Amino acid sequence: LDLEDGSRLMRMLAQPAQLLRAGVTLDPSFGLANIMRDAVGSAVINKYGMKPFEASARGVMALLKKPDLVAEWAASGGEQSFEASFFDRSKTSAFLREKITKDLTKGEQALVILKSPLTALRYISGLAESATRIGEFERAYQENRKAGMSEGDARRMASFESRDRQDFAKGGAKTKIIRQMAAFWNAGLQ
Repeated sequence: LDLEDGSRLMRMLAQPAQLLRAGVTLDPSFGLANIMRDAVGSAVINKYGMKPFEASARGVMALLKKPDLVAEWAASGGEQSFEASFFDRSKTSAFLREKITKDLTKGEQALVILKSPLTALRYISGLAESATRIGEFERAYQENRKAGMSEGDARRMASFESRDRQDFAKGGAKTKIIRQMAAFWNAGLQ
């Protein structure tokens, strides 16, 4: 097969795995279990003495009251770790084109979400996943600044800490085909 035909074949063979991933991860019971796992895992793994659900509570408060902190977390790369699990390459390109070329108002954002139930489920799932990571980012940033780290280094380290548990964007070039066709292979390997 040439590159174009091979690419088409790979997309076709990847469809069952994409459907399985979407079916599992967009189920509300998975989201609830994931929030619980992240909240407890965060307390076990973090370096800053946070209690279970503390990072999640901090993240929810930030999502509600600290848009600058949420934007800083996203800009530092914290958001990229799980966005990759929702989109394939062509969808990511379309998503980024829309984000970069047009600033959406809250009403326009709501319209995009309401147009598709899957988009709404992805949005809710993304918020749930973000909450704990944003809370970890905030605490790590504060602690690193107290320890005398420069602002830029504190942000970079806080971003790393918020991604450190399970980075769904991580993967090698040799496993790309496996990751496309075997649902949750990357997560299982990590």
